[in-house]
Amino acid sequence: MEYISHWLDYDLAIPAEHHYQSVPEQYKLFDPRIDETAAECTLTFALPGKERVELTINDLNGNIVATVFDGYKNPGIHQINCDISDLRCGKYFCVMSMKKYAAGVKIMLKR
Repeated sequence: MEYISHWLDYDLAIPAEHHYQSVPEQYKLFDPRIDETAAECTLTFALPGKERVELTINDLNGNIVATVFDGYKNPGIHQINCDISDLRCGKYFCVMSMKKYAAGVKIMLKR
């Protein structure tokens, strides 16, 4: 998969197929990029319009174990890094919630 650098909230590598347009046509929460040695998780999501976004990490029972972001974002593709050093090994879900859309992706920590 070819990666290119693109200015988002800051300069990070994003898969090239996500750069075909400046403003996404639909909401999307991409699979997380996990760096267990640095205890970091990078969450990438696309917004077609300005939205209030809440990103949380939930355990398998649906309990929120961390709030990664809660605020407004402009249209575009965004990335947010979160510290996962306090999370134990196991399965979690990242949940993105907005007024008209919600999505979740699985996070597996192996350490």
